[in-house]
Amino acid sequence: MELRGDRDGLKLVAKGYHNEAELLTDLVAVLESRARFLGEARLDVVVEGLPLSPGLLQAVAEIFTRYPRLTLGGVQLGPDPRGPIRLSPRGRGAATPLVVRRTIRSGQRVAHPGDLMVVGDVNPGADLVAGGDIFVFGRLQGKAFAGQPRSTECRIYALDLRPIQIRIGEVWAVGDQAGGQPEYAEVEEGRIVVRPWADLHRYAAWTEGRTHAPRVSGS
Repeated sequence: MELRGDRDGLKLVAKGYHNEAELLTDLVAVLESRARFLGEARLDVVVEGLPLSPGLLQAVAEIFTRYPRLTLGGVQLGPDPRGPIRLSPRGRGAATPLVVRRTIRSGQRVAHPGDLMVVGDVNPGADLVAGGDIFVFGRLQGKAFAGQPRSTECRIYALDLRPIQIRIGEVWAVGDQAGGQPEYAEVEEGRIVVRPWADLHRYAAWTEGRTHAPRVSGS
């Protein structure tokens, strides 16, 4: 695993790995040995030769939570000109991403002005509110409001998308509790639609996405 720096910042380039376990073991070793040297740094992780599965992305995010002075900026399947899965707000102020590593239980509310990542489940009766995108690496069964107050360019991602209600900007929809697979919700033509999160990349191929019939209707 190689540490590189360019005009876009610092990157950890992971290539030559045959499985996820090898990559994650090496990532822990690199961060452990260089955390003090890096200080308060923001890193992108570039994965070459392995697919970005839900489990791999979740595991990388979990590892970074062990090092509070280091920030996971994004994860990229490289080389890929589309860039990383960006975990920072795009033109929505200077807020850094918030990573919450626990289950959000009924009656609890997590709000953040930038992108919000939850490594765990969001139970019925729990609320997520974000100025940017929302990522749930677990089951989303509560309410999720992204792009608040008025940005309809944001998305809501979950490994198991079963929300009671979701809102993106000022567009809202009621969930149908189908779920059971990685999906994301976005606004299209004034309503919220849900599509497969097949490659875990926010810039998924539109031709693939449009073959999936929307599950959620907006109001």
